[in-house]
Amino acid sequence: MSDVTGTSKEAEDSNSSSSSSLSNKDADADADVDIGNNDAVIDSFGLLEIEGEGESESETRSDNNQGNTQRASVTHIQDNPTVREGRVAIASFLKNATCYDIIPVSSKVVVFDQSIPLRLSYYALVEHDTEAHSTSSGVASRGDVQAVPVWDPLCQCLTGIITVSDIIEVLKYGHKTNTLKEIMDKHSIASWRSLVSQLRRNPSLVDSLMQANVPGVKAAALQAEAQRNDNSKFICDDDDGQDEEEVISLGPDSTLYEACTMLQNYRIQWIPVLDAASQTCLGVMTHLEVLRYLVSEFREERRLFDQSIKSLGIGTFKFNGEKIISARPDTLLCDIIDSLIENHVSCVPIVDKNNRPITVYSAANITTPTAKSSIDMCMTLPVSYFLNIPTNGLGSGNSSDSEDNNNSIGANATSERVPQLFTCSCDETLQEIFVKFAETQVHRLISVDANGAIDGIVSLSDLLSYFLEREFESI
Repeated sequence: MSDVTGTSKEAEDSNSSSSSSLSNKDADADADVDIGNNDAVIDSFGLLEIEGEGESESETRSDNNQGNTQRASVTHIQDNPTVREGRVAIASFLKNATCYDIIPVSSKVVVFDQSIPLRLSYYALVEHDTEAHSTSSGVASRGDVQAVPVWDPLCQCLTGIITVSDIIEVLKYGHKTNTLKEIMDKHSIASWRSLVSQLRRNPSLVDSLMQANVPGVKAAALQAEAQRNDNSKFICDDDDGQDEEEVISLGPDSTLYEACTMLQNYRIQWIPVLDAASQTCLGVMTHLEVLRYLVSEFREERRLFDQSIKSLGIGTFKFNGEKIISARPDTLLCDIIDSLIENHVSCVPIVDKNNRPITVYSAANITTPTAKSSIDMCMTLPVSYFLNIPTNGLGSGNSSDSEDNNNSIGANATSERVPQLFTCSCDETLQEIFVKFAETQVHRLISVDANGAIDGIVSLSDLLSYFLEREFESI
């Protein structure tokens, strides 16, 4: 494992910088915006006043006919010239900005050697994530470390990236086969990936590998089977017809539109930005990094984003007939992890007996267990144990109780970082959702109805993917 202090951006010739002239950026003094000032962020989108949340639906609509009506309404509003102009404006901005524009002038990039044990890589993720949040005030920080590039010292190149999602998969299959401890202790990042890759290509190797006493074969076989059923992250090698894992990456000259498109197409949350010539990792691109740049640099005088996210079809909602995955505080961590993997989601809202959200368990929270329990023992504990959710009063359904619960959560969160709950309404405008994401710096908002019950989830991926529709690719 190594910490690389990146100053590569400073070293590049400033004349060869790929910063583009942004088509929507004002040249006058109004373009100077303090990103730390909420009013400035609001003004940058042309919003003069926030009137608060719009009226929510009085009841959850799950009827199929109503869902069809809602989808027909979405199709109709997409034909609105103002809606189209708003999408074109953002898409054009993303196509004229590059990954280089987002890379800090000087920053630290954490890189792991592929030979380190999985347990050490997990602890390193915990250490760096804790360090990143040691001075955090409750919102996401630019220092969040949830994905780390992996370095092969022999070929002197990056061979991929290890993320909290990879750790979650090891926990799931290791726990299911009762081999978690030996996998974490006896496999390195490289050896585990090699084992899973072999079994993905040739499942018949299971028996011979078990006879050779290779640790974690059953778990690797389960993970390999899951990967065969979801081959979006693999490409076919033309030489031997075998599936090989693709090192998905971006270059500094790649546009933000290309970055968002790759994040969407591969259904991933992190992509390393590599300098091809030197194989230097300049940073890791995420939806949140794109949002930060968008709200700080985008300028638009016209009011193009006053439509509700419900009418635009942004987010996942019950009234569209879509399934919202949630869990109770007493749900075991192993079941939460199963839900994350099997449903291809990055978070599970934790709700009371009246379906009112209390907090959110996300993939990033997998770095929490070691602060309170051994990683080998944590899977059979309730999720409330790791999120500091109080057990008294949960599920009463009274609004006063919900407020007490929120206060208790904050009061109990002493040394550990507890995920804060940020909510929205499906009737809020696209403008208001942009502002809310900019202010909270989170990856998703939980939508609630008039009774405070969860009725949907709006993610940053949903928001940015809205501007990547095929009809706008010819801009």
